[in-house]
Amino acid sequence: MVAVKHSALSLLEAHGEDSDPQWDGEASTEGSDGGKKEILRNWLLLFQRVWNMSSDNIKIPPEPLGRCFNQLQDKIKKLYERKMKEGMDMNYIIQNKKEFHNPSVYEKLIQFCSIDEIGTNCPKDMFDPHSWSEDSYYEALAKAQKTEMDKLKKAKKEGHSSCSIPVSCSDPRRALGTIPAPLGAGSGLTPSS
Repeated sequence: MVAVKHSALSLLEAHGEDSDPQWDGEASTEGSDGGKKEILRNWLLLFQRVWNMSSDNIKIPPEPLGRCFNQLQDKIKKLYERKMKEGMDMNYIIQNKKEFHNPSVYEKLIQFCSIDEIGTNCPKDMFDPHSWSEDSYYEALAKAQKTEMDKLKKAKKEGHSSCSIPVSCSDPRRALGTIPAPLGAGSGLTPSS
C-alpha cells in the first residue's frame, strides 16, 4: 500500500486504490491482534480529525466497494438464510421467550442482548463513562441521603444531636440548608432581655 497523506474529508470518502484494505474488508484480520489494533488506531485518527471539522465539510461516504469482514458477513448470511428458509423472526422469538413475560422485561432484554447502557463510541481518553465510581450514581446518592435523613430523625427523637445541627431546628430540610431559616432561628441563642 502506498503511504498517502489524506485530508480528513478524503479519509471519509476514501475507497479507491490507495485506501486501506482493512477498511474495505478485503484483508482478513481474524486471529490477528495487530490488525485489530491497526483498525482501532485508524478509526481513532479519523474520529479525532472529524471531531474538529465543521458540519459543512462532513459528507457521508459512498458505499464501500469491498466486502465487510468475513466473520460479520458469514453471521449476516446465516441469519438471512434462516429467515428465508425457516421464516425466523427475531422479534417473534424474543416476544415469546418465557423469560421476557414479566415486569422486568427491560432488564432481561438488556442482559439478553449484552447492551452496555452507559457505553459510548468515543475513545476512552476523550470520555470514559465507566470511570465514575459506584457512589456517583443516583441509587447510591439516594441511599446516602436517606441514611443522613434517618440519622437526623433519630437524633431529633432522642433529643440530642450527634452532628453539628442544633436540636432547636425542627425541620430536617432546614437543617440540611435547603430552606432558608428566619433570622435568628436555629442558632441556639436566645435574645437577651
